[in-house]
Parts: sequence; C-alpha cells; structure tokens
Amino acid sequence: MFNPELGPSEENLDESKIDDGIDIIESSSVAEEEISAKLQDNGSSKEKADETAKKVIENNSYNAIIYPEGSIQREFNDRNRLLCLKEISLASSQELEILNKLNLDIESNFHKTISEIVGATNREPGDIKNEIDEMVAENKIENLNEAKELITSGIVVKGFEDSKDIPPMSADFIKDFLNNTFPKDFLKNNGISRILKSQDYYYNKNSFIETTSNRDTYLKEEMNLESVDNIEKLKHIYKIRAKVGGDNYKETIRLGNFEFDNPSTLDHIKTLEIESEEKQNVLYVLGTITHEIAHKYEKQINLEEYQKLIEKENKAVSEYVINHIKLYGSNKETIATEDFAETVRIYVTNPKYLKENYPSRFSFIESLSVARAGGALFQVFPDRFSSN
Repeated sequence: MFNPELGPSEENLDESKIDDGIDIIESSSVAEEEISAKLQDNGSSKEKADETAKKVIENNSYNAIIYPEGSIQREFNDRNRLLCLKEISLASSQELEILNKLNLDIESNFHKTISEIVGATNREPGDIKNEIDEMVAENKIENLNEAKELITSGIVVKGFEDSKDIPPMSADFIKDFLNNTFPKDFLKNNGISRILKSQDYYYNKNSFIETTSNRDTYLKEEMNLESVDNIEKLKHIYKIRAKVGGDNYKETIRLGNFEFDNPSTLDHIKTLEIESEEKQNVLYVLGTITHEIAHKYEKQINLEEYQKLIEKENKAVSEYVINHIKLYGSNKETIATEDFAETVRIYVTNPKYLKENYPSRFSFIESLSVARAGGALFQVFPDRFSSN
C-alpha cells in the first residue's frame, strides 16, 4: 500500500519505458550515487557512503525517476530527496525550509481534495484517502484534481475541448460515449484511468512509436520513412494516432495529432455516407479511443482462436493492419492484436459493415460483450441511428 508520507515506489514503473518526450526514467543507481557522493564529500569512505545511501533511500522511497513537471509524483520525489538529506544531516537550512513547506502543501492539498470528494460522493474520508493513495502509488493520475475526477466520474478526460486538429469535443461528450458504449466498471477493470489528447505527432519507426511536438520534424521523418523527396508525395502511412502508456503512466491512453488523417477514405466510414466532414472526424476519434481500449482488453481473449478467424476470412480488417503486415515488420502476434483492436473499432463505429464483410470477426466480438455495437454512431448521430 502507498504511504503518503513517502510517495510512489519504483516498482510501479512502466516497463515499456517509451520515451514520449516528457521526462522519463534515469538509472535506478542515480539516486544512490547522488546521496553517496554527498556523504563522501562530507568525509565518509566510499564503501560506508554507498551502504548508508542505499539504506536512506529505502527508508524514504527516493528514486531516480524524473516525473512530469507539476505531477504529484514529482512533488513526492522532490520531498523524499530532502528527507534523505535530512536523515544524514546534510540538508541546508534552505532545504529544510523547502521540506517543511512541501510537507504542509501535501497535507493541505490531500485534505482539501478528500473533503471535496466526500462532499460529492458521501463516502468515508478514510476510504477515499486509501483510494487516492493507490492511484498515486500505481501512477494512475498525475495530480489530485485528476484523482477527484477519476473517483467522481470514473475516468479522466483532457485536451479534447481546445484541440486544433479535430472538432472540439467536451469531456462530458467523451465520457457519455464511454459510459454508453462499455460495460459498467469496464475501464477501471481493464486498467484505464486517463484519456488525454495532445498536439504531438506519433509515427512508427523501426517498430517503435516515436514522438515529436514539431510538425516539421514529423514531416521530415515521414519523408525518410516513405522514401519520398516531396511533402506532397506523402501518404502518412507510418503515422500513429494514439498509444497506451508511456512516461510511467501505464493506465493512460494518449491521442496524438490527427492532422493529415482523412477518415472519408476508410471503408467502414465511407459506407455510412456521412456528408459532414466534422461528424466523420468525431466518429474517427471515438473509434481511435475504442481501438486503444481494445488493446487494454486483448490479453483476455484467446489469441490463437482469433488468429484462426483471420485465416478463415483471409483478409485484414483494415488498411492499418495491412501496414503492419507489409510495412512495419510486425510479428504475427502484433498483427493479430492490431486486427482485434481495429475490429472492435469498426464494431463500435459501423457494425453493419463489419457483419457484412467480416462475419466471423463480428460474431467473435459480439460473444465477448465488451462494447455496444454502434456505440459511436449513437453518440454522434442520436437521431439517425436507432439504439435498438
């Protein structure tokens, strides 16, 4: 169990160690080296300093993780570093003042957040405190405002209202879609706590997802990947729309920049004959969220059984899966999981298309009861598509 007096532990790190440009992980030995160096500067032998540093770091849960600026994990880690210095009597008077302020701020912010959640939910303060402790320890949230949102609404949704590359969508609109499409507690049970939208560009390079916030950098990389010498020739076939995890937050779905995407060319959207480009894009975004949610669920399916369905129907379910087969060098398992995620996407955005063209896959998803067929359609077109 997480101890708010100490902070998050290193065992909760994201093992994928995906660098998406937000301050990732240094070696776990860095913290020990730092404390040991201070002890040696103060006259200790290296052997004694190393021994003491290891013990002090364990006592105060200080680690060498660099969390995003402003995150509660960063605040705890900064505080725990000072606790280490205090324990070995090497904290300056200024550092002790900072430590006292951090302790007061943490205690005050925790109390305020717990009181607000009690007012909204009528739950016991102790239960709420324990839940927040777990959220922080498991890196489910980045700050206490997110803890409040996660407890009161079941999911944190940010960045969609002011995004410039897609039609603005409110957090409530996204949450309504999620609540109406997926079973109760489905997101929680499958390890999804946050869905964030950014302007970053993601692209597939050597089977890894690379990230850049710079448009020109993305275009240059895409030109290299596609082996073209002119931006106009780009097909953006290595572009990735979203990803799960990264920067230590394993329960976060991140959507990147949707510039250069054209949903109207996709068969499962084209056949709906939607005139509004804005509605096409909204449907596409909801489908992308669904795709990433399906990835969090995929470990629960019988992958061998699903691979047999792919072989039976003898065709990839989407162009994106074809790219994994022909361009990305993906292995058989990855191709199957991407096909599954795309199948769930289409099941939620155009179940009729899926049933007519991939009946075995449709029946497989139907049997899982993981999502509501056409859930995205009902959200975007509540009057056009019947919910029956």
